Amino acid sequence: MTGRAPCKTFADQLKQGDALILKRDPQNPHDSRAIAVLNESGQTTGYLYALEAGLLYLLLDHYPPLADGSHVESIIPPGHSRRSPIVRAKLRLELASATPLFVLIAMLELKGESFPRRFDFNANPWLVPLRDLHRAYIRELDDFHMPQSIIDFWQTAFVFG
Repeated sequence: MTGRAPCKTFADQLKQGDALILKRDPQNPHDSRAIAVLNESGQTTGYLYALEAGLLYLLLDHYPPLADGSHVESIIPPGHSRRSPIVRAKLRLELASATPLFVLIAMLELKGESFPRRFDFNANPWLVPLRDLHRAYIRELDDFHMPQSIIDFWQTAFVFG
C-alpha cells in the first residue's frame, strides 16, 4: 500500500534491510484497525494489508511490543502494470510474552485455509503447537474443541463487555 502520495515518495526511498516501525493509526478514515509502516525518520511509507492489521492491531493496542525490529525484507520494483514498488516487510516484534500473539492466532486464524501458508513454523518454533492444533481441527472438524486455556485468555484479554 505504497502507491499514493506522500507514502509513495518515502517508499521509493526504501532499501532492503532498512528499519521499519509499526504504528497504530486508529484515526485512519478508511480503517480504524490500520497499522502504518514508518521509515526510520518516522515518515509513513504505507500501511499493512488489512488481513495482517486485523490480527496485529489487538496486539499493538493491548500488549505493545518491547521493541520493534521490523525491516524491509525485499522490494519488487514497479512493473509495466504497477507504478509503485511492492515492499515486503519482515515483522520482528519483541514481546514480553508470546501468549497474547499465540492466542490471537489461535482464535482468529487457526480455522483459515491459508493458516499453514501464513505462518513460518521453522522460524517460530513456539508456533508448532498451533500447527498441531490446526491439524487437529482439520481432522476432527465436527468434534474439534479449542483448548480451554486459550478461550480463557481470549475472554480476559481481548473480549470486552
